[in-house]
Amino acid sequence: MKRVLLLALGVVVLASVASSQGVIGLYSDSSVYTECNLVDVGPSLCSVYLVQQHVSGISSSLMVDNSNSGGLVSLSVVYHAALTIGDLFTGIEFSYGACSGPTVLLATLNYFCQGTTPACSSIHVVPHPGTGIVTIVDCSARAVQAEGGFLTINGNYLRCPCSAATTCQSCPDPAEERSWGRIKALYGDD
Repeated sequence: MKRVLLLALGVVVLASVASSQGVIGLYSDSSVYTECNLVDVGPSLCSVYLVQQHVSGISSSLMVDNSNSGGLVSLSVVYHAALTIGDLFTGIEFSYGACSGPTVLLATLNYFCQGTTPACSSIHVVPHPGTGIVTIVDCSARAVQAEGGFLTINGNYLRCPCSAATTCQSCPDPAEERSWGRIKALYGDD
């Protein structure tokens, strides 16, 4: 009986540790931060949102790699944190000013989309060069290693998890959906 209780307690502790890992991801939707594919349809302003999720915190550190962003032209970055040290593309630290979260909008990256971005181009959240990891400092002042997410541009899928373990090529092809309407939409038929 004691062994079963100890095992159950261990499972609960492991589940709470696993769920406390945060994610700092890139999203193309400005309200719920779930869409990690940006469609470059032609000349327009495209905004990408850098968001911390799943852990409340007081600060974070990371870097954004946009070297595979295809035809996007970087126009500006708007920071939403109380204090920033560094640069988003060479390594940055955000300070929130107070315990915030679990969802925190860190920055808005504005790009000029030209409609020429190759399929499966991407922008990634990568480790801060000074620490070697993506970090969130939680509200208890403990550094938590976070997962760095990514945004695919002109991906070959409808929606895919924004995990670093998923690549554009491994996402399901929209033609695998079981709807003729979706398949016809791939070819522009009405």
